[in-house]
Amino acid sequence: MNGWGDPYIRNNSASLGGKINPSLLSLKYLLHLDLSGNNFNVTPIPKFIGSFKELTYLNLSNARFGGNIPPSLGNLTKLQVLDLSNIDSIDDSILKMHDAKWLSQLRALEHLDMSHVIFEKDASHQWVHALNSLPSIAKITVEHCNLNQLPPTLHHVNFTSLSLFDLSDNNINSTIPSWLFNITSLQHLDLSWNSFHGHVPNSIGNMTSLRFLDLTDNHDIHMSRNILIELKNLCKLQTLNLGYMNIKHRFSDLGVIFSGCMKDNLQELRLSGNTLMGHLPSWIGNLTSLRCLDLSENPLYGPLPQSLWQLSALQELYLSSNAFNGTVTETDLHDFTRLEILDISLSPLVLNVSINWVPPFQLKALYMSGCPVGPAFPAWLRTQKTLVELFLYQAGISDTLPNWFWDWASTISVLALSDNGMKGKLPTSLEFGVVAYLILSSNFFEGPVPNSFLNVRSLDLSNNSLAGTLPSKINETVPMLETMDLSNNKINGTISSTWCELENLSRLILSNNSLSGIIPTCFRNNSNLAFLDFSINHLSGHVPASIFLLPSLEYLSLSRNNFSGYIPFFTEKCKRLYYLDLGNNMLTGSIPVSLGERLIQLEVLILRSNNFDGNLPPQLSFLTFLHILDLSDNKLSGVIPKSFGNFTSMMSNTKQGLFVRIKERKKRQRHTQDTAHSNLTKKQNTLY
Repeated sequence: MNGWGDPYIRNNSASLGGKINPSLLSLKYLLHLDLSGNNFNVTPIPKFIGSFKELTYLNLSNARFGGNIPPSLGNLTKLQVLDLSNIDSIDDSILKMHDAKWLSQLRALEHLDMSHVIFEKDASHQWVHALNSLPSIAKITVEHCNLNQLPPTLHHVNFTSLSLFDLSDNNINSTIPSWLFNITSLQHLDLSWNSFHGHVPNSIGNMTSLRFLDLTDNHDIHMSRNILIELKNLCKLQTLNLGYMNIKHRFSDLGVIFSGCMKDNLQELRLSGNTLMGHLPSWIGNLTSLRCLDLSENPLYGPLPQSLWQLSALQELYLSSNAFNGTVTETDLHDFTRLEILDISLSPLVLNVSINWVPPFQLKALYMSGCPVGPAFPAWLRTQKTLVELFLYQAGISDTLPNWFWDWASTISVLALSDNGMKGKLPTSLEFGVVAYLILSSNFFEGPVPNSFLNVRSLDLSNNSLAGTLPSKINETVPMLETMDLSNNKINGTISSTWCELENLSRLILSNNSLSGIIPTCFRNNSNLAFLDFSINHLSGHVPASIFLLPSLEYLSLSRNNFSGYIPFFTEKCKRLYYLDLGNNMLTGSIPVSLGERLIQLEVLILRSNNFDGNLPPQLSFLTFLHILDLSDNKLSGVIPKSFGNFTSMMSNTKQGLFVRIKERKKRQRHTQDTAHSNLTKKQNTLY
């Protein structure tokens, strides 16, 4: 390459950072540039990257670039692959595209991924027309790009090479434009998690090249019988996802889809979260190529047809949250040698097997929560050497965990055994070979809290009969800990300052125990703590001012303790706090003005049953999101400020409003935690 050496620069180190030096331009024959997975600290994408005229591959994904994408990238006229996806983005590292016209200059482009790039107003109108002019574009991924519309018409559809189109997880609120189903070259079409509505165009039946179709969570799309008939023409279809679409047909009506050629190739069928009614028909056994069948969250009922057990290629079977009844026997499962995921949770189905049963499969995940599993712990689980997730909460198990359990469970990542009647003592050390999430709440476990938790990231031991003290060197025993719930036990002693050294700790619940002493003043060092609940204990001393220096704090409850003294001054650092309960203590002095001036997101404020005196500060009326204000049983005097009539949030249904806010908050957290892996997997399966 004219003395310039290897034309490929790859990201082989853990994380590059800083500013990209323009001296990189000396590599004027560069063909392949990959800076993905680094941390450029929200700096903009350098404009000079558009000067690498020979580039055929550019990957800047998940590198924490921020700001607007420079239109100078349009100068890369030989570019075949462009990946600007920002799946790992956080609030301050969002990439935006103001102008999309430059995309039309990339005449050689074949693969484009802009997942999690925010398309601003002009770009959201321009991008389809720009890409429609490219002769070789084959794969387009614009997942989670804040798109709210597609052009209703295209004068001419040029997408003759397009094989993959991913529009998932946007805000598109329109009917599905008919031009989309005129792209007959499409093999992969993902319209899931949008707000499409109306009728599906009949032209969907012309997309005979389709191998993947996902319409999940477009619950206002009307799936008429005519459309079901059109779907049966998609002979090459391997994946059909119609979950959460409010389909109200009888399940037997779907037989029209699978009466033709599709049944021979279909490998994945997802119909969860609909209103499919009736029995599961025997024709389900004709789908002999199925590897995944998801019928969860429907009102299906009755016994399972014997033909279901003929689907010997199944790797994943989801039947949860239905009303299927009867038993599943060893004979039924005899041919399921490839099964990896089994979900029959929240259903009356009974797995009726002998104590010595050795299954023909090796599961990776088992979900039997809410099923009549107990009273004995299922002995056959010991044969499952590859299990990663086990959910057996509310399963009627009143047994003592068998001696082999904890050694066997050391390879499990998610273990949920809550709401049973399990007895016995926990081992002194809970050690896992993988990152583990343990939910063992609401049982009858007793004895001391384990003193070591190797690789445990989340631990819920609430509502048991654990006693003794907290681990004294928690920073050494659970270094990866993010959440811990030890509430409603019999734990005594003090809270050690070593808790402050858990850098990843975001949620700590120690309520309803017998803890005493003071709260350590070191929590200000932990920037991730969002949820603290020390209520219903015997804690005393002052409420430490340092606790209100936690920048991520959202929820704080110290109620029903013995705290005394004044409430500390509130700083702007606690601007995320939405729940504050200091009730039922011995706090004195006046209610600080800074409470109303600084805690601008507060929704719940409970200061009842203390010894507060003085006037009510009118600044409390600045708390415009407040739903609950409880100042009862104090020594307050004076008049109620007229501005208290401005609490407009209290005019709505308080409980419903709070429920919606908390639900949205949990949904955001779950989305952040659950989508990263699936998005990266999707990328590997589509772009590269």
